[in-house]
This record gives sequence, C-alpha cells and structure tokens, in this order.
Amino acid sequence: MENKIPFLVAGIAILVSSVIVGMNLASESAIKPKFTDDNMISLERTVCYGACPAYSVTVFKSGTVMFEGKSFVENIGVYRYRISTTDAEKIFEKFYEINFFSLDDRYEIPVTDLPTAITTFKNDAYSKTISNYGNAGPDKLKELEMLIDNLANTSKMITVKIPEQGKDLSSAFEMKPNSMQYFYYPNPDDIENRDAFSKFMLIRLPEELGGSANDVSSFRAYSALSVGEHCLVKYWPEEGRKRIEEPCWGSIYRPIDGLMIMAPKPITNTAPVALPYLSLSEYNGTLYVEPPVWTLQENGVVGIGRQISREDIRQGSQIITNTFSESHPNHPDIPVEFAGYVLTEINYNNGIEARYSDFITTDWHHIYLKMYNAPAQSQKYFPNFAAPDSEFWQIGDSIIKVGGSKVEFINQGFKFEITGEDTEFIKKEIVKNYFPEYSYDEMFLVSSTIE
Repeated sequence: MENKIPFLVAGIAILVSSVIVGMNLASESAIKPKFTDDNMISLERTVCYGACPAYSVTVFKSGTVMFEGKSFVENIGVYRYRISTTDAEKIFEKFYEINFFSLDDRYEIPVTDLPTAITTFKNDAYSKTISNYGNAGPDKLKELEMLIDNLANTSKMITVKIPEQGKDLSSAFEMKPNSMQYFYYPNPDDIENRDAFSKFMLIRLPEELGGSANDVSSFRAYSALSVGEHCLVKYWPEEGRKRIEEPCWGSIYRPIDGLMIMAPKPITNTAPVALPYLSLSEYNGTLYVEPPVWTLQENGVVGIGRQISREDIRQGSQIITNTFSESHPNHPDIPVEFAGYVLTEINYNNGIEARYSDFITTDWHHIYLKMYNAPAQSQKYFPNFAAPDSEFWQIGDSIIKVGGSKVEFINQGFKFEITGEDTEFIKKEIVKNYFPEYSYDEMFLVSSTIE
C-alpha cells in the first residue's frame, strides 16, 4: 500500500483523489431547452503539437464543478469543487444569449496540429456538442468558452494543486452481510460542501452472493445518485428484494455489479448502463478506495452512469446462478442466458422467479421464468387438452403447454411458467436447457384449441 493515504468513513478507508470528469456527448438538432436542475455544460480543450494545456471542465447548475487535467497542466487527474450558483447561472444564461443550439456542430481551419475547444450542453431531453478547431468559430462561441474558463476557475485548477488529506477511523468488516452504509467521497470531513454528487453507498452483499466472505469480495461501493434522474438510491435488504432502488421513478439496480435492470421511465441510453462505482482494495484488515478514473468506460460518471458490456453483465449473472445452484442443489439449474436475453436477477418470493432482459433501455423487453414445486400427484403432462386458446406439444413423455405469451411444463418435479413475446424461441430454449436429450425437431403438436 505505498503512497496510499487511508481515509475511513462509515467503515471504508478513502484515498482522496477526484470525483468527476469532463465528457463528450452526442449532439442533437438545434432546440432551445428549458433549464432544470439536471442541466450540465462542459468545455474540453484538447492537445496540440506543442504544449497546449489539455483539460476538461463540467459545470452543473447547482454550482458543482468537475475538472480533469490531462496534460501540460499542474493538476493531472480529476477534481470536484464548487462555484457560486450565481456564477453557474451566468454560464447557462450565456447559452441562451448566443443561441447555442442554432450554431454549427463544427468549426475548423485548414491547419494541422492546433487544439480544439469542445463545448457541450446536456440535460435529460436535449444535448448538443460544438467542436471549435483552431479557434475558427464565431466570436460569441469564443466568448462562451472564455466565460466557462473564467467562472469555473480553470486557471486556478491548472496552477494550484489541491492537497490530499486522510484520517483513520474503523473497520468496514464490522458490517453485517446484506447491509448498507452511506459515505461521502472524496472529502468526508467537508460537511459544508457535501452534495449528492459525493454521496456513495458501501454495500456488504447478502450471504448468497458472497457477503459472508471476510475479504474485499464481500463489498461493493456505488454512487448514491441514480442514472439520469439524479435521485438518491438505496439498497433494500428485505427478503425478495435485496436490490438497489430509486424512489422517484422506480429504477432498479442489482448489487452484484450496479447494473440497471429496470427503468420504468425510459432513458436515452440504448446500451446497458450501471451505477458509477469505486474500486476497493484491502490492506491489514481495512478497506481502501482506489483512485477512480471518472469516465463512462472506467468507473463511470456520477449522475450520468457507467457503460457495462454484455460480457461483464454475463459474469455478474453467472455469479447469481452459481449461488442459486449452491443454495438450491435439488432444483433445476437456471441458465445465464435464455432466448437471447441475459439473466438480471433471481427472486425467492412465492416460488422462484428469474428475470431476463435485452438491456435496450429505451424499450425494455423481459422474459420471466417461474419455478414452483409441482404437486406430488402431478404427471408430466397437462390432462386438460380442452383448455381454450392453447397448444399442447410433446417432447419425449412430457407435455409443453403454450397459451398466449406463457409456456408451461413440468421438469424434475418442478412446474415452470415462462412468459415472453416469442413463444417459438422460448420452446426451443426449453428443449435445449431442460430436455437436452432430445432435439427440437422431435417435438410434435398433440392438440390445439386456438381458433
């Protein structure tokens, strides 16, 4: 643990570093948005052939500022600080004054190796980015860039280092499995400047997800600010829940990797998204926060989210299915993927329910797999072939019933109910996962009451 300064708050030692990063956001058509608390502007200055200062700064309407020094600046890394709400308001008003959304997306001159100034406005509904290469843009755009630099105090950030500080308190290993504590990062002792962007959750996982291990693998640390809505989230330890929930719109995240698994209010992401996180390490029985990299591809961006790959999702889902198999050895296995969807969670309330998702967050699609103990007297078939609007298929000596969007069958003493849009695909997955000794072509239709 060389060059690490422990800062323990709510059971977690913190290496004070940085909290935020400037970001590049896709532009959209020119629209004049209304200002809300979610409004965000950023200015990035890129490298050039010479010693051009390269950094990015992001300003929120609340006055929270995030700075990332990249090269030819004294403060390399990322930092969070505050400016007055009056100064923040002046920056946003400048966007109105110059009619930012009416400007071109790109300005450039035919000269190589010059720096680019990239300015972005974004809220939940609108975003626009303007690239100004070689200072080729109109004067009003340059005025906006200078105003952001001046009021966000980037010159101070470039020339004055922010000292790190630390303090030891207690051990996180005193937390019980399936519990949560809030803590602030990176400046826990700065009571005056605390805000939602510096609030984090330390979760000790439930025992079935490995929370009983007395090492760092038992813990997760996520931003307590939800993705997109900027509402505080909380981990709920109750049986049948055991997940992170956002009360404003009902978004749900799973504790194993912070993945958003439910978004009742559609958000603009078209790929999987997760809560920003802090990497944890252990030394001499104490948890430490490793210095984060606040980008969408690394630790994420507080209030914006974190990109998470399908393979990373699958790895988290594999942990969930492995722990299910270990705790329910007499049950049939629950697959990690089913009908092209990936497992999101398993609930143990009123039977066992596994939920799968395609993770397209603008239009969520799910498959639900429910498993119940079949009655002792039940057979491997459904005797009422006269059930209305149903098909009955046979595979070996077992019957699979299809009615509407639900497929039912009995396997290994358990009754399954699987609900989804593509019942043909679901039947194929049932054969592959639960009747592997047969091929799908061996299934045949016994009867149908569908008119």
